[in-house]
Amino acid sequence: MRKINLLPAKKIASAGMVFVLAASMLSGCEKKDGSKAEKDPYAKAVFRDAKASTEDRVKDLMSKMDINDKIAQMIMAERNVDGGGAAYAMVKQYGLGAMLSGGGSAPTSGNNPENWSEEINNYKKAASESKFGIPILYGVDSVHGNSNVYGTTIFPHQIGLGATGDAELVEKIGTVTASETRGIGSNYAFSPVLGVAYDEHWGRFYECFGENTDLVTELGTAYVNGLQGRKDSDDFLSQNHLLCSIKHFVGEGQVKNGYNQGNVEMDAKEWDDKLKNDIIKPYVSAIEAGAQTLMVSYNSINGVNCHENKELITDYLKGELGFKGIVISDYDGVEHCKGAEYKVQLAECVNAGVDMLMEPLDWQNCYYTMINLVNDGTVSEDRINDAVSRILTVKFDAGLFEEKINSDIEKEQLKQIGSEEHRTLARQAVSESLTLLKNEKMSDDKTAIQTLAAANKIAVMGEAADDIGTQCGGWTISWTGSKGKTTEGTTILEGFKQVASDKEFEYVDSADKISADTQAVVVVAGEDPYSETQGDSTGFGLFLDEEGTTLINEAKAKVGDNVPVIVILVTGRPLTLRDSYDNIDALMSAWLPGSECAGIADVLFGEKEFTGTSPVTWPVTAFDISNKLVDDSVVLFKYGTGLKKDGSSIK
Repeated sequence: MRKINLLPAKKIASAGMVFVLAASMLSGCEKKDGSKAEKDPYAKAVFRDAKASTEDRVKDLMSKMDINDKIAQMIMAERNVDGGGAAYAMVKQYGLGAMLSGGGSAPTSGNNPENWSEEINNYKKAASESKFGIPILYGVDSVHGNSNVYGTTIFPHQIGLGATGDAELVEKIGTVTASETRGIGSNYAFSPVLGVAYDEHWGRFYECFGENTDLVTELGTAYVNGLQGRKDSDDFLSQNHLLCSIKHFVGEGQVKNGYNQGNVEMDAKEWDDKLKNDIIKPYVSAIEAGAQTLMVSYNSINGVNCHENKELITDYLKGELGFKGIVISDYDGVEHCKGAEYKVQLAECVNAGVDMLMEPLDWQNCYYTMINLVNDGTVSEDRINDAVSRILTVKFDAGLFEEKINSDIEKEQLKQIGSEEHRTLARQAVSESLTLLKNEKMSDDKTAIQTLAAANKIAVMGEAADDIGTQCGGWTISWTGSKGKTTEGTTILEGFKQVASDKEFEYVDSADKISADTQAVVVVAGEDPYSETQGDSTGFGLFLDEEGTTLINEAKAKVGDNVPVIVILVTGRPLTLRDSYDNIDALMSAWLPGSECAGIADVLFGEKEFTGTSPVTWPVTAFDISNKLVDDSVVLFKYGTGLKKDGSSIK
């Protein structure tokens, strides 16, 4: 955490007087029970008139705000700032524009939907009691369902949704994610990722839909339509949906060696071509679909961080592309700007065109420093007015000023969190994302998958077979995710037993425990949960681990050629299988499937056919990543690879 740089006492006192005055004004406008009094000084103001145009409401409200009020609207703070004790009071006193829960930042009262609903609605109430009663944005990382909260529906990560290639399904998932996020009171989701992923060294690879820009564009737009509602419908930005933030702008998938928060190294002409003729397409489509906010990326482009890149944000995004919404920084994004002092970094960020500052735990330093920067002319009032008018426009257009806190719609959404209907959709997504990459013929001329389906006694190996935390991956309950019983759902092994109850499944932890009469072996292997930089990997780090490799090789040695060894990979990216590949009769990637893994059994033992195709090129080894898109000789599975149960190709 950054140390807070305090202002000189006179300036702090001067700024603080505004809040004392605001607090006194509020006290005169409240009844003894804390509810709003009828004598509201702004009750008849234009900005309170739902029938007035957004433009007129924004103009009226901004005419009443001083520079301190405006700067407060530009700040997003973390819910657990000050240990949570003074958080409600600070929202009311300062009139902050937004709050968030970072990964793993759950209410102290518990991590159930009801705990979240109570806390977030208390923040909303505090905002309603601030000087102007401007509603807050409350953001969470609903990146594969409302994945912060215990008991919600966890969908496959975006890499798995990319394997489905199903825009209609993805839109439905966005709609359910919006509902389960709205159900806890949040009105803002930091999703979807629109990066185009090329290098699996990168720890955020699984957060992308794939390596094909057209696929990312189609599915990213579908996700936006699901989260926000279709722009051309009456449901757009209704309480059935929420605001989303497309991210991360821009070039994160093109950084050298796949380093998270790394640098894109291209000459100016090459970068301009890559940006404007390729990776910008998902953003343009999402903006046309009505995306209201956009999050800036941590990466740099030829040494200039995106958070300080005025040419990129102001000139290109806001100017050439005409984006009218809110540009928000990433978590502590200010710190990624050049400058030895915080005030220099902050000025760079705001002057580049960032409108809302996600300064979670250091928001007060950000607030007071911004006041000084405006006072000394380093940041102009025009730049502040541009930022705040964008923020207020989005809030008005989203109907937040008219929303009732803890409305009946929200209460109904709360009841539907983790519902059977929602989990059925997630189960469908798991089935459609399951990607069969290898399916050898066995001695009876049946494929390995056909032999598995006919088997009555099946050995299951690998800890990941019965671990819901592993199958959900990162950004699940906590920031990095974790192994174990992290949330509710159905594991792969539980799904087998549920769907194929007539078969005998024997879980064994070593090959020597496989029964002599076993007719098929399923090994579930892959990666432990991770997120962001923690997931960055070297070439050797992308080899299937020793445990998984040993299980595969020893299982094949035990059962011989006539009994198939089927491998299910639970992974956010391609893994190197060189040391076990020849002993695998059938190979499939489940990607990071989420909470409803009965969907895997629906394909393996039910009537469903494989439909998933690889959204990425799978190299022979991780040392071939840099050449995989230009040299077919280093490719194990091409983009779009997907097989059916009979071994034929889907495409």
